[in-house]
Amino acid sequence: MDLLVHVGDLSYSDGYQARWDEYFREMEPIIAHVPYVTCPGNHEVLPADLGSPLGYLHRLTLPGKNSIINSISSLYYSFNFGSVHFISLDGEDLLNQPLITAEQRQWLASDLASVDQTATPFTIVYIHRPLYCDAPFKQLIKECTEYSAYLRGELEELFFSHRVALVLTGHIHNYQRTDPVFEGKSIKSNPPSTGSFTNSTYVRPGSPIYVMNGAGGNREGIVPPVSSTSPWLASYEAHWGYGRIVIESSTTLTWEFHDANSDQILDMFTLTI
Repeated sequence: MDLLVHVGDLSYSDGYQARWDEYFREMEPIIAHVPYVTCPGNHEVLPADLGSPLGYLHRLTLPGKNSIINSISSLYYSFNFGSVHFISLDGEDLLNQPLITAEQRQWLASDLASVDQTATPFTIVYIHRPLYCDAPFKQLIKECTEYSAYLRGELEELFFSHRVALVLTGHIHNYQRTDPVFEGKSIKSNPPSTGSFTNSTYVRPGSPIYVMNGAGGNREGIVPPVSSTSPWLASYEAHWGYGRIVIESSTTLTWEFHDANSDQILDMFTLTI
C-alpha cells in the first residue's frame, strides 16, 4: 500500500477527544509508515466540538496551504501522487447539511484547470457526502435526493468538463458504485462516440465514475440493500469492506471493493482514459 485515503467520519469522535486518541493509537501501526490523507465528514463537525472541526484540525497536517496553522481553508486541498492528481473537498456545514462555499468552488475550478494531464492523467476527487446514492429507508431519502442533488449542482459540471476519472465518497453505510454518469444519464443510456464499455470495463467513457464506500465499519451498523431502479447504479453491496486502486499504466486503473472479513472481491472495474 502506497497511500491511504479516508473519505471522512474518521473516528466517530463526535467531539469527544478520547475517541480521537483511541482511534489514532489503533491506526498508528499503519499511518506511521503510509501517507494518510482525509476529508472531513459530518462526525468531524458537531456541537460537541463547538460546531467546528477542532479535533480534526489539531490532529491532522494535510497538504492544504494553511494546514500547519489549523485553518478552515486547509479542509480542502489537492496534491499529486504518482500519475494521479488527488483533490480533497470539504462538503460540510455546521448544521449537518452539505455545503460547498463559493470560495471553495472557485478554488476547485482553478485547481482543475491547472492539472497537467500529461504528468497526472488521472484526477480523483474525494468528498464525504455522495453525489449519487440510493436510500433504502425514509431516514436517508433526503441524503440521496435533496442533498445529493445540491452537491451535483455545485460540482458535477466541473468534474465532467475537466475529465475527472473517479469520485470517492462515503456517508451512507454501504457500498454503491455507478457506471460513468453525468446529469443522471449513465454511459449505458448515453454512450460516448469514441469509447466503449462492459459492466466492468470502461474505455474513454467521457464522464466520472462515482464510488460511495461508507462500509468501513462504525457503531451505527450497515445500511441494508435496496431494490434500485436507478439507471446509473452498477453495483450495490451491504457488506463491511474497503476499496483498492491499482494504477496499471499511464492510461488504465483498476478499482476493487473487498469484503473486510473474507477479503473476497465483491466489485471491480477497469477504467481506461
